[in-house]
Amino acid sequence: MKLNVEEAENLLKMLNSSDEDNKYLAFKAIAAHDFSGPDFGYLVYLYKFGTPSIADWKEHAEEAYTTLVESIDNSQNAFTHARGLTILIEKKADQSIIDMYLKSHSRLLKDMLYNMGYPMDHLDLTINIRI
Repeated sequence: MKLNVEEAENLLKMLNSSDEDNKYLAFKAIAAHDFSGPDFGYLVYLYKFGTPSIADWKEHAEEAYTTLVESIDNSQNAFTHARGLTILIEKKADQSIIDMYLKSHSRLLKDMLYNMGYPMDHLDLTINIRI
């Protein structure tokens, strides 16, 4: 099975759900998927924008957890949004995955700016990657 953007977004919604059954099913789908090669970017996306802790990943999707830990060296740097994007670029993730990552990151930035009192109805914030 190969993931696509829509399926990854649905998995993210399930991971972020308050319903434990949704989280369980999302982790089962993640555990059954091989995130090697081009699909690795989806794993970075799901981990970075998902609410479950790294301990939850280890418990419910151990192989995906191992792939993450091996690929994301948190000993030196915190796993920031910038670090996630850098990993996607270094691993030559598919452009659609990078676009999805940047779209989610932009949404979080807009929410943060709105909460800080910026007039978001008068601002346009877009982030694009230069290739």
